[in-house]
Order: sequence, then C-alpha cells, then structure tokens
Amino acid sequence: MKKLIIFIFLLNSKTLFSQAVPTEALPGCPLFSFCNEKAGQINQSWDDEIQAIDQLKLKDISRISRIRDKVLKWGFPFETWSKDIVPDQISWTSHCINHKNKKAFTNLTFLKNINQLPEGVFLDRMLLLNGDKINHYYRPRDEFPVYFDKNGPYYIKEYNGIYLYYLLEKSGNIKIVPPPYKERIKSQKVICPNVLIENAKKDAFLTYFYRITSCRKIWNYSTQTYHTILLGQRCYN
Repeated sequence: MKKLIIFIFLLNSKTLFSQAVPTEALPGCPLFSFCNEKAGQINQSWDDEIQAIDQLKLKDISRISRIRDKVLKWGFPFETWSKDIVPDQISWTSHCINHKNKKAFTNLTFLKNINQLPEGVFLDRMLLLNGDKINHYYRPRDEFPVYFDKNGPYYIKEYNGIYLYYLLEKSGNIKIVPPPYKERIKSQKVICPNVLIENAKKDAFLTYFYRITSCRKIWNYSTQTYHTILLGQRCYN
C-alpha cells in the first residue's frame, strides 16, 4: 500500500514539475522560484539584454528602441498575482500573514499587452478618485505610478541597475518611454477618503490579496493637479 501511495505521489509530482520547478537548477530561474524552462529562458534573455545595454552605454533613443523590440519579442517582465502555479511564469509562494490560510502566489509574467493575460494570472489594481467618479487602473504588483498624464499612468522599473520608464496605454500596450518630464513631482502619502475605502471593501481582488490599503496623491502633468489613488499593501503584519 505504501508503494502505491508513493507511486501516485510521484506521478502527480511529475505533472506539476514538468510545468514549474521550485529550484534554481534551470538557467534563468531565480532561487526558490517555481519556474519552467521557457520562463527561465526568457528571464535569462532579459538579464543578458540589460547587461549588454549597460556595457554598450547606449543613449536613451537607442536604448528605448532596442528594449521596445525585446518587449514585442519576449514580453515585458511584469509583476502579477495568481492563486496557483501557472505555466510559463516565474512564481513564488506568498508568505504574507494575510495569505496564511489561502493560496496566493507572486509572479513574474512576460506580457506584451496587459489585456492578454495567461489564464489564472491577475493584474494588481488601484482605485483613482477623479472628482466624484472612481476609475480603476491596472498596475504591476506592489508598485504605484510616478505620475499621470492624458495618456495614462507611468511607472519606473529598476532592472539590474538600469531604470526603465514605461506607460500603460489605454489599449493595454506596455510602452517603453524616455523620462518625459524634466521636473518630477513626487507622490505624497495621504489619508484615504472614505469613498475609496468603501469601494475597496467591495472589490473581490483587493479583499482576497490584501489585508490593508493605503492612499497616495500622484501628480497629473496634463491637468496640473493631484489624483488620489488607493493601493493594497501586501505584507503588512
């Protein structure tokens, strides 16, 4: 009977680990991650590309053009959530205290468009107070925009010492851009308005993955005003 149980376990394990291996043994797979060969190869390709760009000391125009080509080829490394291990992602088990009794994984997902998600993968989100309206925006996990303009929210990604600015377009495209504004107005932490708090309580995504929320004021260069956004805080004990 013990042999039968062990045999069944090995069969199940083989199915799981053919999709994702919790080890750094595969090239490009980070330590302690669930990662298959395809995801590891893409991640390694990005590491090699960023290293090459750094060594070549490319100027903004050449660097941006080169990275845009790679986004179209491989997909941009985007931080996401899932409730299970999803093939072709690099995943880690979330050890946040609020995930103790539920399944939650943090992922590195390679996306060409945020509207084209692998099944089972979730984008993080934020609520934005716009006058008397509340708008919903997607975002990379645990990040907040550095500013807005008429085109949407802009983010900065630090990748092995290289800083990449990118815009999440309304179409879902991830557009690598130069720093568009010489003067960067920093965001500010603020007390969350009740209307955002109450809406967050009704949001199934936010209530599943987050224990608490916080708010920030982000500058909009087009309207020359601040927007208040509500974000989830992942590992707040």
